[in-house]
Amino acid sequence: MALEEPAPHATNAAQPQHHAEAKPGAEEQFLNRIWTPITRQPIWCAATWLLLALLVTWSYGANNLALPGIPIPLVDLMLIALIVGSRSWWRPLTMDGPGRTILVLLVLLSAYGGVRLLVDIPEHGLAAVRGSVFIVEAWAVFLGVGVARRLGRVNVERGVSIVFGTALVWFCLYPFRTQVIDLSPMVAGVQRSAPLFAFASLGFVSGLALLWFGTKRTNASAVASAVSVAVILMAQSRGVFAGITVASLVLLGMSRRRASHLLFKRLVTGGIAVIALLALLPPLPGRLGAVSFGTVIELVDTGIGREGEVSSSFDDRANWNKATIAAIEEKELGWVFGVGFGADLTDGFEVNGIRVATPHNDFLEFYARLGIGFFPWVGLWLVSSRTMFSRAGRGDQIALWGFASTMVIVAVSLTQPFSSFAYGGMVWWLLVGLVLGLAPTRTAN
Repeated sequence: MALEEPAPHATNAAQPQHHAEAKPGAEEQFLNRIWTPITRQPIWCAATWLLLALLVTWSYGANNLALPGIPIPLVDLMLIALIVGSRSWWRPLTMDGPGRTILVLLVLLSAYGGVRLLVDIPEHGLAAVRGSVFIVEAWAVFLGVGVARRLGRVNVERGVSIVFGTALVWFCLYPFRTQVIDLSPMVAGVQRSAPLFAFASLGFVSGLALLWFGTKRTNASAVASAVSVAVILMAQSRGVFAGITVASLVLLGMSRRRASHLLFKRLVTGGIAVIALLALLPPLPGRLGAVSFGTVIELVDTGIGREGEVSSSFDDRANWNKATIAAIEEKELGWVFGVGFGADLTDGFEVNGIRVATPHNDFLEFYARLGIGFFPWVGLWLVSSRTMFSRAGRGDQIALWGFASTMVIVAVSLTQPFSSFAYGGMVWWLLVGLVLGLAPTRTAN
């Protein structure tokens, strides 16, 4: 079906011109290119961009905001309101094709999750509710579709660039995160208090930003690509390293332009520039230690099971996986119906007094919790990936970015509780919706 594009905005060509009026400077023109399209958007579109920006920058802090007396993250309440408010824009896409399939899968997932909650809430209370919100957040795909259909390709590209650019600026404060967090206001949260300012999403967001800016031929994109490389090194995430590697190969194999070669060039030059700066500057603090080439090599070595100074996180995940499988086996018909929401899957594991109840593997966790109800969730990945792959094969560059980014998100989901939090799952499905909601285009070779 044909997708609607927004009507062109009226110009002021018919207004009287004053020959003495000075032309806007370069800085004013830059601000106008950013601010004017934002002010022309409907409130629900602007609110969606705000929601996305909050989650990709302050991550766990934004996720932890909640209304007093309501044990649901504020971002989830915003999502529900925005999905309802945008229904006239995304609903036509659910009548046929992949949109209809996605709707059926979401309805099945939601129905099964609702029945599961009726069993789990009496036993686990708030923990069961909190563990099920990933189902609500998967509906963000339709909000993204609505925004894309309302704004069109140019405004979506501009909005994503602004969001990723804002996040990268924030992530540059990561070396000073202790001081930043000390200055942060505390938010009550759903389960416990936490600082509003956080950096939990810097790894995967900088990976997506690198794929986004790395194929664009502008000076600003070159700078953003270099910053993305530096942030990825600070994040020290095996999942992001693996995902970027596979995504780069996907871009190299599928790109009909020289965009993939540009990405590789920026990866190499950005990496060399960062390593050169590290040799001149004091060591930057990363997530698992000082940022250095040796740390990257050690992360790769420990990721394949070798012992090293950063092998503890790999060992913990191996133990959590074993405990999760044991929990499934101990539950009657656990392999069929799962163990439910709120159940501990890691055998009482704690870090600094905080319970770690998930194995840091979305696919294993959600199968353990839902059993057969897990398959509609997997279906969402398959349908969206297949659609983006098909469009990417016809030369749609945004769809190519979306399909390559799937490689990063799958890798992260295998190593982190990615979809358990809105700054992961909601952000991803919203971005997927932005890609799917745009009319397919064919780009010349």
